[in-house]
Amino acid sequence: MSKVALIVEYTTKEGCLEAFLELIAPHAAASREEPGTLRFDVLLPQEEANKVVLYELYADQEAYRVHAGSERLAALRKALPPLVTGRKGALCEMKDDGGL
Repeated sequence: MSKVALIVEYTTKEGCLEAFLELIAPHAAASREEPGTLRFDVLLPQEEANKVVLYELYADQEAYRVHAGSERLAALRKALPPLVTGRKGALCEMKDDGGL
């Protein structure tokens, strides 16, 4: 079974980056504890002040489905609209993990 990666890019509203990070931090920590979650990284692009990138890696499609269906994620999604102007994401099948 292939590992599954999710890459999500958020654009935060002006002045909302810190509030976004405060909201995402406990979600990221809890997500790292979910069975089958291999990584959950919160990244700040160096040249884009209002962007946040999430890199999530799951052992398989089922682990991703469990995460995607969690009540915690549903609550986070409801809380984000006042803080963001955009979200785009890509769900990817990992083809080469470099031996991870």
